[in-house]
Amino acid sequence: MEATTRLPGLLQKPGLRKLVKYSMVSAISIVVSQIVQLTTFFLTHNGVLSSIVAVAVGTVPSYELNRRWTWRKNGPSHLWREIVPFWVMSFVGLVFSTVCVYAAEQWAEGRGLGKARTAFLLNLSSLAAFGLLWIGKFLIINHLLFHRDHHAVGSDDEDDIPVF
Repeated sequence: MEATTRLPGLLQKPGLRKLVKYSMVSAISIVVSQIVQLTTFFLTHNGVLSSIVAVAVGTVPSYELNRRWTWRKNGPSHLWREIVPFWVMSFVGLVFSTVCVYAAEQWAEGRGLGKARTAFLLNLSSLAAFGLLWIGKFLIINHLLFHRDHHAVGSDDEDDIPVF
């Protein structure tokens, strides 16, 4: 059986569909964060500050898109069950990413790399750090944060259009 004939069947599985949507949201968040990180670094010449700003800015669309589109949660967010845990996970990612960015910046300065190469290295370091945390974050979000009983009436994704 060809992959093209199996793909629609695979996407009917709620867990896999969520993983695909989560991946798409991650791609959007990565683009936003990377642009913010590059821009902030070129404006401030500070890798750590650019990492902090990028994570803070990228977390907002990540939270909203994941909550509303990937996990189909509507209505107001719950502060202690959704918002705080999501931001704590983002903060853990921020700390890990910032440590990686700081190490990369120190390494680049020690070798006299130019601003463009340093900026590229910092973005690569940030991406690598968040890439390592990506799967764990999906599992936590899926099983603890936005968990929904798939056997409940109307809980299945009936359409793939984001609801805002």
